Amino acid sequence: KLSNLLKDKESYVPSTTSDFKKLVNSINKTVDKLRKAGALTRREALATKATDSAMARFYGLPKVHKPGVPLRPIVSLRGTPTFGLSKWLYQRLCFLTKDSKWTVKSADEFLTRIKHLEVEADEVMVSFDVISLFTSIPPALAIETIDGFLQEKYNETDQNLKRVHIIELLELCLKTFFTFNGQVYEQKKGTPTGSPLSGLIAEAVLQRLEQLVFSSYPPKFWARYVDDTFVIIKRSHLQAFRALLNSIFPDIQFTLEEEVNNQLPFLDVQVTKLADGKIRTTVYRKATNTRRILHFRSNHPVGHKRSCVRTLFRRVQTHCSDDSGKKEEMEYLHALFTANGYPKSFIRKCLRKPHFERSNEEKPKFWLAIPYVRNVSEATARILKPFGIGVAHKPECTIRQQVMKPKDPLP
Repeated sequence: KLSNLLKDKESYVPSTTSDFKKLVNSINKTVDKLRKAGALTRREALATKATDSAMARFYGLPKVHKPGVPLRPIVSLRGTPTFGLSKWLYQRLCFLTKDSKWTVKSADEFLTRIKHLEVEADEVMVSFDVISLFTSIPPALAIETIDGFLQEKYNETDQNLKRVHIIELLELCLKTFFTFNGQVYEQKKGTPTGSPLSGLIAEAVLQRLEQLVFSSYPPKFWARYVDDTFVIIKRSHLQAFRALLNSIFPDIQFTLEEEVNNQLPFLDVQVTKLADGKIRTTVYRKATNTRRILHFRSNHPVGHKRSCVRTLFRRVQTHCSDDSGKKEEMEYLHALFTANGYPKSFIRKCLRKPHFERSNEEKPKFWLAIPYVRNVSEATARILKPFGIGVAHKPECTIRQQVMKPKDPLP
């Protein structure tokens, strides 16, 4: 399946290591030029220069919930020459896409927005999903869109780093080389899924699309999380609206999913349209759900297990809009945790003790991720806490790490 993806000559073309080395040299020359011009500080230049010479690796993750189990192509950029520059650019540009009234950042925000919503008899709930969003955005569209956002929101008057400098660096970040089965490829179309900038670029492009579409025809309700949407629109306008969406950028195309039996999922929320037009919400689980969660006897800190219990039970209150839904979800969760080895006393204790942060307790100034070793890691965290250092426990040698090795081995 991955080999078939690479046959798309519009997106991927065979290349050589010499082309990859030219990109590395171009990055370093550009950074040095901007450093001498005063556009970058010494510290910024060190963070953005291409010090790592490893080439990105290409692999795929299966979309098990979709027919035919297609692969989601991933280009792993961590440790490659463009990663540092992409990460730094993201930190400088992430403000560009904030405060969009069409975007939701979480299920909680979505639930707040639909709380008092009603669906009329001539309206329908639908979802528009972008086909392969990250690999569909042409570099020219990405650069044009970011440049437009910069003109609107970036005041370069008091900045040494000018808009033209940012675009120059962005163009370098959008040049991607990777290896697969010993062959070097260049990605000509789309943004690499493993880049820190990809999410920002995709969000900017979709916000621009929304501005253009909604200036002509705003639907009654539109909420989008990355490339997934929840929309309420008049049924008679549905096909015309979809045609309008697909006409803005020829490379960005949307699929359409309509409500089934008055139900439509969005994120982890199942939305049901009642007879009187009001909306009922419950927790949504995909058909591929295996009822497997973090097992109680797994080699994880007990704090992870407490968080698992509290997080899933919290959704009873946030996601379920009526008492019958809450009761059903509570029964499901008790059965789920019992099946995964959680003692009933542990569950009760997690739910009885409210989870809150002490207001007078200082938050860590720094965080360290260390391999988890039972008892040793907890003691290490206690020792470092007075110094303002927080410890994130990272379980090592998991089954996933042992079984899944999708990337080509490094030479």
